[in-house]
Amino acid sequence: MNEAMAAFGATGTLGPLRCCAALSDIAAVLGPPMDGGRVSKRHRWPHWFLYESVELVVCRCRLVERIGVPTWHNDCRIPGPQPGAWLSELRGMTYQRLTTALDATDCPWQLTYQTDDQITVSTDPGDAMVAFTFITRETYDGPELPEPVLYKAHAWRRDHMCPPIPPNQPDDGIGLQPRYTTTSLVRGPGPRTTSGLAGP
Repeated sequence: MNEAMAAFGATGTLGPLRCCAALSDIAAVLGPPMDGGRVSKRHRWPHWFLYESVELVVCRCRLVERIGVPTWHNDCRIPGPQPGAWLSELRGMTYQRLTTALDATDCPWQLTYQTDDQITVSTDPGDAMVAFTFITRETYDGPELPEPVLYKAHAWRRDHMCPPIPPNQPDDGIGLQPRYTTTSLVRGPGPRTTSGLAGP
């Protein structure tokens, strides 16, 4: 699991999930996601889409703008490197374990935020920025943890340029379907509903 999170920091990807990927291309590999609804009640787009524990913020053009992993969930699951493989046991990953794994992959990182209760480590894979947020207490007034523990991880694009949207693009769902048949899908476990993940 250390290697999976280090790879996320080094590349900004989780299996087929990456910023600026088309949602229909992702669905061709993982199957259709759960639509978590609008990010803002005042605007129709962007939407949340969910694969297991992974939260995607998707633009109206159906390109992924942000990837979020709420590792504080007891049963946090992310896609593995092989289609159909899912990884778990992210809860309890420490600052030392993750930064050591990043060093082992020659992934530069920097400490970008630190308070008594929170530490954020960031990487810059090029196409996206990645941040890992650690907490030093499980509750606001709880005892200090022996070592900071990973609370969430997320990746986002510095900028986003929508490609031309086809005139026949539906205004809901994953958009125009890629050229594949349902029998060719490689599906992981069904998605689960999770709460929205705050940005940096």
